[in-house]
Amino acid sequence: MGADVNQKDHLRRSPLSISCFLGFTKLTNLLLENGAKIDGTCMERAYYGWNGNIQIETLDILQEKGWINLYLDDLRKAPKGFTVARNVEEALSIMKHNKIHILSLDHDLGMDEKGNLLQTGYDLVKIMCQRGLRANKIYLHTSNVVGREAMYETLRASQRRGFIDDDIKIYFTENSFTDC
Repeated sequence: MGADVNQKDHLRRSPLSISCFLGFTKLTNLLLENGAKIDGTCMERAYYGWNGNIQIETLDILQEKGWINLYLDDLRKAPKGFTVARNVEEALSIMKHNKIHILSLDHDLGMDEKGNLLQTGYDLVKIMCQRGLRANKIYLHTSNVVGREAMYETLRASQRRGFIDDDIKIYFTENSFTDC
């Protein structure tokens, strides 16, 4: 009927972000079909949905539209609502084709069949900084203390120098999503 599907209320919530929060998948699809714009708020509200429930079906809809949460780890199971990448090459491929809301990084990513160390989460961080790649939020879930420090300091320095966006939130924590 001509209503602005992206109109925000007095709390700055769009109809889509409210629908994502409540897990109203039919309404989410209807809004998207009529031009609603997905942003990080929609992803955030779907992930931390009503009563603390992850709105998996809603996250699936948003993923179909190119928005995902990405979990880089060679061993751990990805938490609900995340797409897993087992190595840096796979993570880069996923990042190339999607908008990343939450990126959660492990440092050590194992060895190849010849016993050589594979690229690490720190290598992905350096590539992100060189190419200006984006995730709205970055969590460092690695148990490697030295690796976590290196990733964090590189990301923060890159923000200060303008290599990556200064509005990216970076979380220095071991237990970001491993217990979800």
